Amino acid sequence: MMLKNIKISKLFLYKKAYSYMLPFIFIYGSFFSCGKVKNYEYPQIEKESIVVDYHGTKITDPYRNMENLEDSSVVKWLHDQNNLTDSILGKINNGREKLIAIQKEYEKKRKISISRKISRENGKYFFLKQKPEENYSKLYYRLNFNAKDSLLFDPITYKSDSGNKYRINYISPDWDGNQIVISLSKKGEEISELMLINLLTKEKIYNITVNAAPMSLNGIDWLPDNSGFIYQHVPLFKNNDPSYFHNTTSVLYIINDKTQNKGLKKIFSKSTHPNVSIKAEDFPLVSCYNRTDPYLFGVVSGANPYEDTYYSNLKDITSTKVNWKLLFTKQEKIKRYLHKNDSLIYLTAKGASNFKICKTSITNPNFSNPITIVPEKRDQVITDFEFTKDGLFYVTLKNGVVAKLFHFGDGKETEIELPQVSGRIVINSSGLHSKYLKVITTGWANPIKKYLYTHSKNKFIPDDLLPNNIGDNFKDIKIKEIEVESHDGVMVPLSIIHNANIEMNGLNPTLIRGYGSYGLSMKPAFRSSILTWLKEGGIVVYAHVRGGSEKGNDWYEGGLKTTKPNTWKDVIACTEYLIEKGYTSPSKTVIMGSSAGGIMMGRAITERPDLFKAAIGDVPAMNMIRSEITTNGLNSVKEFGTVKDSIEFRALLEMDSYHQIKDNVNYPAVLIISGYKDSRVAAWSPGKFIARLQEANISNNPVLFSIDFESGHSVRGNKLKTYQKFADYYSFALWQTGHPDYQPKE
Repeated sequence: MMLKNIKISKLFLYKKAYSYMLPFIFIYGSFFSCGKVKNYEYPQIEKESIVVDYHGTKITDPYRNMENLEDSSVVKWLHDQNNLTDSILGKINNGREKLIAIQKEYEKKRKISISRKISRENGKYFFLKQKPEENYSKLYYRLNFNAKDSLLFDPITYKSDSGNKYRINYISPDWDGNQIVISLSKKGEEISELMLINLLTKEKIYNITVNAAPMSLNGIDWLPDNSGFIYQHVPLFKNNDPSYFHNTTSVLYIINDKTQNKGLKKIFSKSTHPNVSIKAEDFPLVSCYNRTDPYLFGVVSGANPYEDTYYSNLKDITSTKVNWKLLFTKQEKIKRYLHKNDSLIYLTAKGASNFKICKTSITNPNFSNPITIVPEKRDQVITDFEFTKDGLFYVTLKNGVVAKLFHFGDGKETEIELPQVSGRIVINSSGLHSKYLKVITTGWANPIKKYLYTHSKNKFIPDDLLPNNIGDNFKDIKIKEIEVESHDGVMVPLSIIHNANIEMNGLNPTLIRGYGSYGLSMKPAFRSSILTWLKEGGIVVYAHVRGGSEKGNDWYEGGLKTTKPNTWKDVIACTEYLIEKGYTSPSKTVIMGSSAGGIMMGRAITERPDLFKAAIGDVPAMNMIRSEITTNGLNSVKEFGTVKDSIEFRALLEMDSYHQIKDNVNYPAVLIISGYKDSRVAAWSPGKFIARLQEANISNNPVLFSIDFESGHSVRGNKLKTYQKFADYYSFALWQTGHPDYQPKE
C-alpha cells in the first residue's frame, strides 16, 4: 500500500488544558479475503518538528510535541490509536477468545496460584494466593508446612471507601514471623503504601508511608531484633515527571518510636550524607543481610550491575547520623557479597569474566590480592552463592540455559545432583546458621519446583505449598540448545522450543524473543504462554544476545553503549540461521522485545525489515536519544550513554529505532502495547515510533498501537489482563503469519 493512497483526515489540534475528548469514529478500510486491510486510516496528529544539533549532527525530531502526555491532542491521538487497534484485532475475536481459553485451561490445572512465598526458619509460611474465580491475590499464612491456610489480609478492604483498588505487590515478615509489612499499590503505579500487621496482638498500623518502593527498590530489611525495618522512600511526583524516582532515601521505620515523624528516620541519602558521592538519580539502598550480622551495608545503586558499597556498624543506626565507610567501588565488579566472621565473601568479575568467589577482610580489605575460594570456570558462569551451617553453596550456568549446583567445603568442590534437570537454579538461606538451603529449579519445560536441601543427608525436601502438574503438557515438546555464528564470528546461544512432530519446511510460525540489556539474561523459565503459542503450531525461540550475562561479564559489555549494535546483529544472525535451516521463513517470522528489549526488536526490523513478517513490542524503548529526559532516564545513562558525550550520542542514535526509520520502505507488521502510567518507558517513546512508522511504511502491513490507560510498565498481578495481552500478541502474530483460524472477519 503506497503512502499516497492512504486517506487522511488531518486533525489540526492545538495544545489545550489536559482533558479527554469525545471518542473519534474512524471508517476503517475493508478486508481482503486473505485477511489484510486495503487501507488503514491511521489517526493523525499535527507535527511540531524540531531540529537539534548534537555535536555537529543535526537531527530532525518530527514528533517532539508527542512527549507532552498531558496535551489534549496527544491524549486524543493515543485514544484514537487504541480504538483503531481494538477495532482491527476485534475482527479476529474468535481467535483471541480461543487463546484466552487455552491460557485459562492451563492455569486451571494448578487450580490456585501462589506467589511471593516466604518462609522463616521456625517453619512459618507467608504467601499470596489467588483462586481461579478471583482477579487479585490475598495474603495468607501457615504456622508450618502442613498447617491449614489462614487468611491474613484481603486488599479489597484497604481504604475501600476511597474509590481506589489496591493490590499487594510485596510482603516482608520479620525474622520470627510475628509481624509482617504489606506493600499496597494502586493500578499501574510502582510506588506503594505500607501497612504493618502484628500477628500476636492483631494490631494493624496503617499509613506508615504513601511513597515506598519495595517492589522496585531493594525490598524491605528487618532489624535483627524486629524493632523496625528499612525501606526505600520515594518523593511524590507524577509518573511522567523526569525527576520521578530521584532523591530517594533509605529510611528506618522504628515501630514503637513515637518521638519521630511517624517513626521515620533517614539513614542514607544524598541530603543526609553529602560526603558520599550520590547523584539525584542514584538509589542509596541499605540492607541487613543476616540476623547475626553486626554490619549494615549501603550501596549507591542504579542501572549498573556493579555498585559503590559502604558499611556501618549496626549499633550506629540509633545514633543521630549513620557513619558510612567505603568498602569497595564499582570498579571491583562485585555482584554479590556476604559477611562471615571477619571476612567478606564475594562474587566478582574482576579478572574473571565468568566470575569467581573470593575472600578478604572486611575491616582491612585487600581487593587487589584476595583469597580465591572458587576460581573462574572456563565454560560456566558462577551466578550466585549462599552459606548455611553446612558451608558454601554456589550455582553455575552454561550459555544461560544449563544450571548446576555445587557445594564447597574442606577445600573440595562437589556437584549436587538435582531431583530434576534444571535450566535455572535460585538458592537462598536464612543465614549462616540455617539448617536448610532453599533451592528453586525451573526450565523451559519444567514448572517451578521448590525444595529445602539438607547437605548432611543429601536430601531434597519438597517445599511447594501446592502441586503443579501443568508440566504434563510439555511431554511432547522438544528443546534444542545450540549456538549460532553472529556477524563477527562470535557464537550466540539460541534456545529453540517446538512440538516434537513439527516439520522443518519453513512454514512454521516462529516467535523470536530476546532482551540484551543491563546484564540481564534470558534464563529458562516455565511459562504457560509458551504452551499457548506451541499449541497453535508455532516455534518459540530465545536469542541470548549480547548485553545480557549468559556468557559472563564480557558478554554483557559486548552489548553496552558503543557495542550495543551487537545486540540486534546477534538476533539478525539467529533469524538468518532459523530461515536457512528450515525452521521458518521471512513470511512466518515474528520478533518480540519488551522494555529495553525494544532496542533489539526495533533495530532488527529497521535494519533488516526483509527478515520479519511482524514485530511485537511490549512497553518497548524506541527513542533512545531522548531516553535520559524520561522518568529515571538519567539512571539509564550508565547503561546506554548520554547525548552530552559525542561518542555516546552516536551510539544512542544508532540504537534509536525511531530515528532509523526510512521513508518508502516495506516494513513488517507492528503491534506495540504500552501503559499510559509507565514510569520506566514513557508511552511517547513507542508512540513517536508508531507515528513515524505509519507515515513512512509503504507495505500493506498494519502498524498498530494499543494503550492501557490504567497500567504502568506491566500488568503484573492481573490474570485477566495478562491473558488478554498475550491473546492480542499471539492472535496478531498468527494473523500475520497466515494461520487460517486467525484471519480477520467482517
